[in-house]
Amino acid sequence: MRNYRRFVVDYKTTNILIGICIAVYILQTLNPYITGQFGLYAAPLSQQGFYRIITCAFLHGSLNHLLMNMASLYNIGTYVEERLGDPKYLLVIFVSILTSGTAVVMLSPIGSLTVGFSGVIFGLFGAFIAIMIKSGAIKNQAVMTTILRMLVPNIIISLIPGVSWQGHLGGMLGGLLVGLFVA
Repeated sequence: MRNYRRFVVDYKTTNILIGICIAVYILQTLNPYITGQFGLYAAPLSQQGFYRIITCAFLHGSLNHLLMNMASLYNIGTYVEERLGDPKYLLVIFVSILTSGTAVVMLSPIGSLTVGFSGVIFGLFGAFIAIMIKSGAIKNQAVMTTILRMLVPNIIISLIPGVSWQGHLGGMLGGLLVGLFVA
């Protein structure tokens, strides 16, 4: 019971984000039109609506996509949420959404559709690195090994065709920059 209470109380923002993504995915499965209407296309935002830069983050292309992102959000998000507190954590999330979406619009092949929370996950990786830099823990070999063990597989995943390396890069840069400012 104690671990459940800690999960619900201490990580409420992460839980809310997971809940939103799950609810949106259920809506997507009930109405597939939602994905095309709220996903982000690599095209000028003036032609598709600025809202898509935010809404695309909460959409997912498959159940596996959703589950992988939510597991990652839980793992890295709870750590960052605990270290930064809710207001700063939400700032990292919001900036990561914006920078991820901006990178997609600027760097992706014209017309490609992007959905998913992974740009934010990479933003949280960036914030984690910022926390380690600001605390001085980055100098610890074990911390560097942990960072590499987290990043290397995710960078490799980013290179798989159909995965938005652009969104991942944008999210990571945004999370790192805001993390250096608020950590």
